[in-house]
Amino acid sequence: MVQDLDSDGHPDLAGIREFGAKWARYCVWVYDPRQHFFITDFLAEQMELMANLEPLAGGQISTSQIGPDNMWRAVYRIIEVQKSRPERQLIPVYSCLV
Repeated sequence: MVQDLDSDGHPDLAGIREFGAKWARYCVWVYDPRQHFFITDFLAEQMELMANLEPLAGGQISTSQIGPDNMWRAVYRIIEVQKSRPERQLIPVYSCLV
């Protein structure tokens, strides 16, 4: 998949790493405009842990589990703090159990 996963205006890459009938996990590479290269940073590593990764508007990322039992959805927001480690990361916005 080629989409702007981190809402920085540049397309990023995600390739299916694991999948099942109703879920998938991806290897994620985000584009770094300073290096003109795709990288795996802390933010990308967080995205790789999510099932059914879906970018949303406004710098948000959704993850979910679909199935007959314990269906849920969680939404995270990307925050960026200059000169901190890590510079970009996901923080939870909300989650719900269906």
